[in-house]
Amino acid sequence: MLLASLLASLLASLLASRAFAAGLAAPDSGVEFFEKKIRPVLVEHCYECHSAKSEKKKGGLLLDTREGFTKGGDSGPLLVPGKPDDSLLLEALRYHDKDLRMPPPAKDGTERKLPDAQVNDFAEWVKSGARLPDETKRVESGPHWAFQPVQNPAVPVVADKVWPKSPIDHFLLGNMEARGVKPVAPADRRTLLRRATYDLTGLPPAPEEMDAFSADTSPDAFAKVIDRLLALPAYGERWGRHWLDVARYADTAGENSDFPVPQAWRYRNWVIDAFNRDKPYTDFIREQIAGDILAAQAPPGQYADLVTATGYVAISRRFGGGKADPDFHLSIDDTLDTVGKSVLGLTIGCARCHNHKYDPITTGDYYGLYGIFSSTRYSFPGNEEVNRSRDLVPLLPPEEAKKVRGPYEAEIARLDAELKALETELAPRKEELKKLVAQPALLTATGDIPNGGAMDFSAGQGATALAAVQVKRGEMLMLSILPKTNHGADSTLVEFEITEAGGARRNWNVTADVLPDFHESGAGFQHVGNVFISVHRIAVCVALAF
Repeated sequence: MLLASLLASLLASLLASRAFAAGLAAPDSGVEFFEKKIRPVLVEHCYECHSAKSEKKKGGLLLDTREGFTKGGDSGPLLVPGKPDDSLLLEALRYHDKDLRMPPPAKDGTERKLPDAQVNDFAEWVKSGARLPDETKRVESGPHWAFQPVQNPAVPVVADKVWPKSPIDHFLLGNMEARGVKPVAPADRRTLLRRATYDLTGLPPAPEEMDAFSADTSPDAFAKVIDRLLALPAYGERWGRHWLDVARYADTAGENSDFPVPQAWRYRNWVIDAFNRDKPYTDFIREQIAGDILAAQAPPGQYADLVTATGYVAISRRFGGGKADPDFHLSIDDTLDTVGKSVLGLTIGCARCHNHKYDPITTGDYYGLYGIFSSTRYSFPGNEEVNRSRDLVPLLPPEEAKKVRGPYEAEIARLDAELKALETELAPRKEELKKLVAQPALLTATGDIPNGGAMDFSAGQGATALAAVQVKRGEMLMLSILPKTNHGADSTLVEFEITEAGGARRNWNVTADVLPDFHESGAGFQHVGNVFISVHRIAVCVALAF
């Protein structure tokens, strides 16, 4: 099968590395933080001058070896583990000393200080102990535990032949006998049912279930209880949750704004159903990694289920605004990290910057896998800036989806044509408007209103006195109120009154005649007759058109 070939290529790529030895050791969280957050910044900004490959090693400081970090350079020790504020490294990164700034300013004097988020990462790393990978440690070569086939080990021989009721009991009893420990007495039936029900469903047994089991004296009474519990929907809800944790499932996108993903529940329910249907593990993994490929070859009735399974990949943590965003590579890194830890038993993410120190995977292997997922179309769930999803995959086979989308796309085409006709019709008016906007506005009066005070511009109090202004048809009088210090426009009472100088001496009072309760109008834009009102938290603009 195509998927089997895909998985085989994944494993072959990982197994092909023989550049260094591997063992059972795994990096701790401090080292992993260094590999993910610290080393990439060092490679990008520091290795040019402070690595073994530097043409000129500046300051006697090397940052690509453990020894270089611990020894420091000409200015002294670089780190004080646990104390970022006392560490020379943080002093340089924070630009506190004009003579010690790293990365150094450019030749033209332009500062190249790292973003605050990256500086904070260095501070967090030092505060947590400044853990570094052990570059001299090598584990004896041998078969990697994650690549060993599952086997049935021999059942241990035990002294007590009566207590074990199953092969698993032999393993438990064998360990107990080796430590001189004896099994406790068997649990009573009510305790046994309670434990089994909680373990398999996460819920307590109902009183009638407790009574029924207590009254059932048949030899297979407990086996029937297990079969009943495994058949309940709650079993999949209880145990599917563990896989969802491994797959880092969430109902949100996981980027800075943690934008909601309304469709995420489909993958969650797929996992629950897979547990309840006792789906074989091989199918469980294959469908999550390449369900869309399998769906193209499967009967139409299985299409939606197989496509939904790829939510395992689709819920990767999002960075940036989509695949074109320069930070999207971090989403693919998250995918690889999850595939490695959940399926392959490898911390793949460490090989993003260098050959892995513990697991048999090189940087070349990492980017070989990266290429597979980089060629995958990731749906975009939306974020705070672009709050509309795109590239979602239909749950219908392509031909059926095309039929469903046909009327929709036809309506979109009709509306597009209508919009294009309107744009053509409005083009001359837009040009006229541009000419009007280009004309300079006449400032008739201005002033600085004191806090808690009022100002009558016509009287000229604290402002330019407002003289008579000739207004032609098509022109506009506008009053703009901007905030002063921390006071927003919502704390300002607006009274905008205009009196005609000659003729009928008409009078316009925006507050009384047009908008009686200014504050209840709320924020936003309103248009009443020839009066235009824009209210925002930090500004108010009232205009009267003639």
